Amino acid sequence: MLTLKGTQVLETPRLVLRPFAERDGEAIYRNWASDPEVARYVTWNAHQSVDESRELCHIWIKEGENPQCFQWAIELKEIGEAIGSISVVEWNAESGVAEVGYAIGRAFWRKGITSEACRELCRYLFEECGFKRVTACHDAGNPASGRVMEKCGLRYTHDDEKWLEKKGRMVPLKCYEITRTEWETMQKGA
Repeated sequence: MLTLKGTQVLETPRLVLRPFAERDGEAIYRNWASDPEVARYVTWNAHQSVDESRELCHIWIKEGENPQCFQWAIELKEIGEAIGSISVVEWNAESGVAEVGYAIGRAFWRKGITSEACRELCRYLFEECGFKRVTACHDAGNPASGRVMEKCGLRYTHDDEKWLEKKGRMVPLKCYEITRTEWETMQKGA
């Protein structure tokens, strides 16, 4: 049985995963949402203005009040501001499956930050919320995202395709998963 705790504050050595706050609108725009290279591999288009990012931030703040919503700002402790987001984009109570997604600013790529955030999210979903399986998919053109998933213990399962309404095209996906049993085994070996 799932224990839906929603967006709780989570911490790692370098990061605080926390609900979005009013102060994050500008950081969302500046650090990742306005960058076409970041938006290239996700479901949304690059933001054209800071107001667009502020509006999204308001939506995330409101959604974060719901214990069935799982949406975090990835805050780098060193600079004290949001540098990305990580969330459960879809979940199913009956099967106990949660699908995660993330985006992080290009200045923070290849530093292990996204893997650190994703590992903590997996821990939370398995150990505190009771999910049975965590899945994630990435655009096949972005193998770096697959490496993030592998570093978190997720294993490749299959290829898929998804229609991206905002981008008006089909996107080839690589899909990964990890079960709670696999997670627990991995933790014992760590």
